[in-house]
Amino acid sequence: MSGPKISIYTLTPAQLEVLRRQMEEELKRLEEEERLRREINRIFVQLAEGRKWVEKMDEELQSYKETSQLMIEWKQDASVQARISDIKLKLEKIVEKIRETYRKTDIDSLQAGRDLILKDIESVRDEILLMSSFVSDKREQLDAALSGTVSTGFEQFMGQKKLSEQISAQEQEKLQNIDFKWLNRIDELVCKEVKISSVLKERLKAAGEQLMHITDYEFACNFAAIELQPLIEQAEKAQAFYLDYGGEYERLSARYEILCKTLKTDSESHVFPFDQKGLDQLSAEISRMEKQRLEAAEREYISDEMTAVMEEMGYDILGSREVIKKSGTKFLNELYDYGNGNAVNITYASDGKITMELGKMDSSDRIPDTSEKAVLVGTMTEFCSRFREIEDHLAEKGILAEKRLSLMPPDEAFAQIINTEDYILYQNKRENEEKRRKERNVKSRYID
Repeated sequence: MSGPKISIYTLTPAQLEVLRRQMEEELKRLEEEERLRREINRIFVQLAEGRKWVEKMDEELQSYKETSQLMIEWKQDASVQARISDIKLKLEKIVEKIRETYRKTDIDSLQAGRDLILKDIESVRDEILLMSSFVSDKREQLDAALSGTVSTGFEQFMGQKKLSEQISAQEQEKLQNIDFKWLNRIDELVCKEVKISSVLKERLKAAGEQLMHITDYEFACNFAAIELQPLIEQAEKAQAFYLDYGGEYERLSARYEILCKTLKTDSESHVFPFDQKGLDQLSAEISRMEKQRLEAAEREYISDEMTAVMEEMGYDILGSREVIKKSGTKFLNELYDYGNGNAVNITYASDGKITMELGKMDSSDRIPDTSEKAVLVGTMTEFCSRFREIEDHLAEKGILAEKRLSLMPPDEAFAQIINTEDYILYQNKRENEEKRRKERNVKSRYID
């Protein structure tokens, strides 16, 4: 080239701020989509738990067949069966709505689907609460009919514990009181909209089940103090943190996932605890990734505008190629038609360098002869002024040369033949445009 010109370009502060704002707007849009997807996914999990809840109810009803004819008569109560079937059908419909909504991609559809699903779930929850009261009344009627001579064996889905007839009435009352105290708190932490980890929820459920089967009051008190109290304190601490910072943690974790996808990194390589320390670590990692993404976006903008300027000045792109050196350094070469069988080769290196070279095109590797060298030197001299025009156009787009690594003068030593067989050549303008779209994805690997 006139000869080789190697530079590192940067954006003006104003252009960089425009790019930063564009990136922030895009991140916020993707952030909102991710937040809605997560919320819908949480609803899906909650719905699955609700389905299990109703199925457990149905299983309890089935157990009546094994107990007595009176219970079978209760089981065959059409009103009970109708209510259960209706609830299960509604749950199945909600599941399908969630599946359909989760496939949506635009925010409006996700928002509308989310609101409709929440409304349907709230309606079903109300029905389940009514069902609880209805079944409780049925059980009392059955117990009264049996006059206490037969134990129903019915363990309600709300967690009521079967007590042995051998336990005294006073002992039963004390156990019921301690059960109610602890199981009610577990229910608040596990079944309601409290943000604690699934692992902690399962541990609370398991501890509650154990408590329900303890028939000694003193042992129950000790179990609650040693096993349950620490778990509940841990859950309450997580709940308090969520009430204060949960929204911020959710927002940052969604942004972290998006940045990982954008930068093609593994989001599971870092685990951030759900506490203040984890929040600080997450915030610091996001700041680092946002800086990295902005730098990559800056280089991508520069390369795209370089291509646009070359084409605006009449230098049509002829082809491109990828090169990976033994050192691991990656290059992307773009070949532009400079007329009279000559071409400008622009090289984008993975370290940010951009090189421009001029050469004569041929279909083989060879050294130019004496006459070709003389012609190429003249062409190099002409391109010097054209190079200044290129940089003037880049400046209009907010791109300036930050660092000059090489600005060699025209010389036969730099005369070269460019072997077009080493490039993927574009056959026509339409193919050129299609290749350019694909090339944007390739180029990102060299400017990240």
